[in-house]
Amino acid sequence: DWSSGRVLFRSSSSVISPSTKSIIKSFTTSYPSVKHVTFDAVSYSALRYANNVTWAKNEIASYNFEKANVIVGIACDFLGNWLNPIEFAAQYGMTRKVSKENPVMSKHYHFESNLSLTGANADERFPVKPSEFGKIAVSLFNEVAALTGNKPGAEVSVASAAAVKKIAKQLVDNKGKSLVVCGINENNIQVIVSGINRMLENYGKTLDVDTPLYLKQGDDKEVINFTKELRDGKIAGVIFYNCNPAYTLPASLGGGEKFSASLKNLFTVSFAQVYDETAQACKYVCPDHNYLESWGDAHPKLGHYTLQQPAITPLFGIKRLMDAGRGTRQAQDSLLKWSGVKSDYYSYLNSYWKRNLYTRQGKYQDFWSFWSNALHDGVLKLNKTRVASVEDIPTDSTVTDVNIVPLAVQFDSLGNEIVPQAAVS
Repeated sequence: DWSSGRVLFRSSSSVISPSTKSIIKSFTTSYPSVKHVTFDAVSYSALRYANNVTWAKNEIASYNFEKANVIVGIACDFLGNWLNPIEFAAQYGMTRKVSKENPVMSKHYHFESNLSLTGANADERFPVKPSEFGKIAVSLFNEVAALTGNKPGAEVSVASAAAVKKIAKQLVDNKGKSLVVCGINENNIQVIVSGINRMLENYGKTLDVDTPLYLKQGDDKEVINFTKELRDGKIAGVIFYNCNPAYTLPASLGGGEKFSASLKNLFTVSFAQVYDETAQACKYVCPDHNYLESWGDAHPKLGHYTLQQPAITPLFGIKRLMDAGRGTRQAQDSLLKWSGVKSDYYSYLNSYWKRNLYTRQGKYQDFWSFWSNALHDGVLKLNKTRVASVEDIPTDSTVTDVNIVPLAVQFDSLGNEIVPQAAVS
């Protein structure tokens, strides 16, 4: 009984699929006691906190390394594993190649404790103790504040004071064409770094708060409250989607063993593809399909959308093992079924794009042309208008209002072949 007590649907890696978010919304609407809590194994919550303090926007800004003449990194491996390294590496490379069109190469300073891919590519690298990162940020803030006529913060002493002073001068000389990034998930440090970029007038140029990244949406405060309520017995059950907190939960929040023990007498469901530590602590395991077997979409950045289609038919799909009463289905299909929506995920995804994205473009006059081209290209770029509210899909969408014309043979998310339907005028 979902309505008795409080059940939390918990997701680890942030859900960037707009159609999946819509399904979660339908699920929480059907069961008001359910709350969705996002937990990122590697948290970037402090970035969102800092932007909220600076700009009243609880989001992560986009970074434009290709527009920066001077780059400063503090414990931030943005070429290796920080936030969005594939995009950052491509941007960074544009400023590191001298050509006739680009005669000036960017200058890159890096502070870190262990050698990283980014540090190895820096022009000047400064080994720093982990305990000194906060002081480096404050020292740089003070130097930039002094050069820009702003009020400095608390005075600190750092071993690399001369280097910080030189770097601050170069940053100020490149106002609007510089960038300071920090990989430490600590609210105060990120607020300081945000303040440095603001004094350097980087926002709107090398930093874009109007085009936020949605790759990381976790909120540390929500996760802390969740673990506390779990220990206090205020939660009736948990559904785990794409997460393994029994393995990744930090020791400061009790660690994995205590977390697993707190689930012992609760209603628990895991969508894990493998029998991981969290799945072993759950009463029910409903294996999600592998990404190679799955339909899906993504909204990684405002105005940017992608489509995902399966490369193979689900190996252990319900249809293949129906006679045995066993089989897997995509997590979205389970949530749709539990929400009372009579639709498989493929049809839901198709309808979602028709209702929420097709109407925001003017290139294609019919939905099929729009859908087939988006599916062919894999990506879709629309204007950066935010969708005020997601239009709900009808509860009974057994008969879709979309004219589905398969490019070849297509399968729904359960592995069933899709039969083309007649167009609905």
